[in-house]
Formats: sequence, structure tokens, C-alpha cells
Amino acid sequence: MRFVACFFSLLLLAAALPAQDGKVLYETFCGACHGSDGKGANDGQFPPLAESAWVKGKPDLMLQVILHGLTGEIRVPSPNAHNALYNLVMPPQGGTLTSEQIAKIATYVRRSWGNKEGAVTVAMVEEQRKATKARNTMWEANELLERHPLPGAKKKAKQNPAIANLLSYVYHGSWSQRPDFKQLKPVSVEEEHKGLISVTHAGRKDAFGIVWEGEITAKKAGEYKFKIDSDDGSAVIVNGELVAEVKGTGAMNRGQEGKIRLDAGTHDIRIEYFEKSGGQDIALAMRGPDTGGWVPLSETGARKKGTPSIPIVPLPREAAIYRNFIEGTTPRGIGVGYHGGVNLAFSADHMAVELLWTGNFMDGGRHWTNRGQGNQPPAGTKVVKISGGPAFAALESQTTPWPAAYGEALAPVFRGYKFNAAQEPTFFYTLGGHEVTDQPAPVIGNNRHGLARSITINPSGDGPRRLYFRAVHGRKITAVNAHTFDVDGIMTIETGKGGGAPFVRDKDLVVPVDLTGGEAAIQLRYTWN
Repeated sequence: MRFVACFFSLLLLAAALPAQDGKVLYETFCGACHGSDGKGANDGQFPPLAESAWVKGKPDLMLQVILHGLTGEIRVPSPNAHNALYNLVMPPQGGTLTSEQIAKIATYVRRSWGNKEGAVTVAMVEEQRKATKARNTMWEANELLERHPLPGAKKKAKQNPAIANLLSYVYHGSWSQRPDFKQLKPVSVEEEHKGLISVTHAGRKDAFGIVWEGEITAKKAGEYKFKIDSDDGSAVIVNGELVAEVKGTGAMNRGQEGKIRLDAGTHDIRIEYFEKSGGQDIALAMRGPDTGGWVPLSETGARKKGTPSIPIVPLPREAAIYRNFIEGTTPRGIGVGYHGGVNLAFSADHMAVELLWTGNFMDGGRHWTNRGQGNQPPAGTKVVKISGGPAFAALESQTTPWPAAYGEALAPVFRGYKFNAAQEPTFFYTLGGHEVTDQPAPVIGNNRHGLARSITINPSGDGPRRLYFRAVHGRKITAVNAHTFDVDGIMTIETGKGGGAPFVRDKDLVVPVDLTGGEAAIQLRYTWN
């Protein structure tokens, strides 16, 4: 399981104590992928840090990779590199590790295994956090190296932009189909000097649209092809003619291709894109008699329709972890696949188990090849979305509307997770100072197929002492008895000891939690019918 998990992420445990030194922190958070000797785990299948150019010189490059993650094909100049190119994905760790932890890890790496670089201070990490605080996507390798070149790298000759005179127009609104943008008023207009389209400058994650207008150059007359893919919908229009369109809402990997005959010279190009909810991305490329192959017109490289299937399968008696964008939960979703076909997705934004499903776990094909972006749906069956939004709330009464987001009194902080011997995680987080331990476990056998969940809340500070826990949200719920409930005829939920008497309101199953006497516990069992 560790090999599978390392394809995509550092192994995250519960938050490490500040007193730990750099070596301990590195081995806890980084060694599983980069190796205890810095030469890359699994016989060098992962990028080495020992004598690596990515570690040398100013620490800015290294810190940005840790803070925001990295995707894309990279070269690693190092005598310890086993591969000419690496094309793995490292997710961002800036929200998990403190600046002090990052400084200690970076200093240890920069002074170990033949590396002889200077120490990294907390102030240096804070400076890099501040410089890119508005960024909410991983770095593309080429984009990051343009800002922070490797030491000794030759400066690339300036190239003409892929799309000249490129302007982007941002619109706010929620659509299920591509709107008539010409009838709408943009909220902002920007010059895009890189000449590549990207959704990273939209200023929001959902309910927006972008139109890009510019010029492309055809050096030779002939047939030109355009390939577009997006999450949600998009279209590419050349000289006023619709060439290719991705219709409606949905994740990436719905790519479409079209062609148009162009004379030699410059031509108007217009790209329209809208994002309703969930993941957001767009990829566009052009190919013609003068290009020598596909030329990217977007920061995300356009991909062929369809990607290879890479099933992620839990090993016998071990769970598997999938840390990337999972359809149906938030960007900080954590997938857990248990041996025996029980699976979940935990949201580190909402502090909640949001998806449950049976059978196959996840397919890593989208994200493990060609710098895949967008949301990946669960690979199994009987997918049940049991939650969305805050799992806990402090309400005045049982009829008080449930808040759309956590307020200051229950401000959430995700503290990571810790594995048991079977690599099954227990999640740790705080809510307004209250310490919460959330331990799921598979239930398999005796004609029962489901998930047991034990949540312990230890009150602390001035946080509210009377809470409500939303065990299910947005489903048809029918009481079977005082502690057993049917959910849409698909699943049964039992609430055990701990917490007050559960009750149903609208499409929510809610459990009162009384912390006035100290620690409280909630016991749940989800079973597929």
C-alpha cells in the first residue's frame, strides 16, 4: 500500500510535535517516497533529493514545491537519478505542515546526503507563503521552473506566445450549459502575457465563466486541428466558426477534437469556458502542417480522449490511500479503500466522511498519467453521498437552519491522520479548540458489508458545549426504530451509545452532542442494504 500511496503523496500522520528535529520529521513525512537516504524509494522510482539540483541554491523552489505541490514531467540533475524523466504528482503540503516543520525538513534535506546548502528559517517559509497565498492549484513544472530556474540552467530564448494579444474576460454566474457570453457583462478583463489560457486567475472555484480572445498564427496554409477538454463545459471558435465543444457539466476526460482549414497568416481565436461546481480545468492544443505535433494553448496540456486505466487495489489486510481530487467531495478529499471492498472519501475541509461505496476503489489513470487534472469518480458501485458541508454545528435549537460553513466558534483545523498496523487511518482535527478523533473501520462478513465509525470529541477552551452532528445530509431518511434509519432504501445507519437521541429533520439525520460533562463519543454503523 505504501508504494501505491507514494505515487501521489507524502504519507501524512497526525501533526508532528514542534520539538521533533528535521531528521525525524523528514522520515515521518517524506522518507516513504524519497527514501531514508534521499535517493528515492523503491530503487529510485521516485525523485532523489541527494545531490539534487532541486535542492541547491536559494530554497525558494524547494519551498514552493512543498507548499503548493508539483505536477508535470521533470528532470532531476543528480548522480542518484535512476530515470531521465519523472512524471509523478506531489500534492501540496502547506496546509498540513507548519512553517516551522517545513523549515526543519528543508534544512535537514539541504544538509544531508552530500547536499551542502544553507539552513532554511521559518521567516523564509513565511515569505514564500505570503508571496503565493492566493494560489489554490498545484504548480505545473514548466510554470514553476520559469519563476525559479534550477541552478545553472540556461535561460530559454524568448518565444512568441502561443496565443498573441490574449485577453481574458471573467464572468460570474451558474450555468449547466454554455451561456451566450456576448449577452453578459464581464466582472474583470486581463491581459494574459504568457499567451496560454488557464482557469487559475478566475478568483473563485465555482460559478464562473471565462472567455479568452486572441490571435494564432498559421505559418502554412492547410488543415489545422484543435483538441479541447474541460471541467465543466467549453468551446473553441476560430474565425467565428465553432471548431470543437465540450458540452454540459462533468469532469475532464471528455475531450473533443475538430478541424478547420486556415490560410497562412494570423487568425482570431475565441475560447469560451464555464465552471458550475466541483473541479475546474481546461486543456487546449493545436496541430497543423507547420507545428510538428500538438502545440499546447493552455497551461494544462491538452490530452487525448481517454487515459489508461490504473486500478488502485488495496493489498490483503491493508488499506490504500488516494489523495487527489475525488468527484463528490471537496478538493482536500482523502480516499480510503479497505480490503474487502469497503471505501470512503473524507473531506479535510468539512471534517466529514462524505462518500461511501462498495467494490473497486479508485482508478489512478487520470491523475497518474499526462499530468491529469479534474475530479476522478469512485471506481466502485453503490456510491452514497452521505454528507456535504459542515458535519458539526452549534445550533440554538433543533429547528435552527444548518450553517453553510463553519463559523468562528467551531473553526476547523485538519491535523492529519495516523495509520494502524493495517494501514487504516484515524483522522484528527479540531473544531474551535475541541479535539476530535474520527476512526472509521470496515465491517465485512456475516452478511454485513459496511463501515463502523467512532468519533470522540474532547472539549477544550471556550468552544460551545452543546453541538449537533449531522450523520447524513440530503437523503430520504426513514426511522426503523429509535437508533436505526433507512437511507433512500440503499443503506441502513445505526447510532450506538454516545450522543443524544438522534432525530430526522428534512433530509438530515442529526445527533445531539453534549460536552458539558466532558468528553463525548458518537458511534455509527453504515450498512449497505
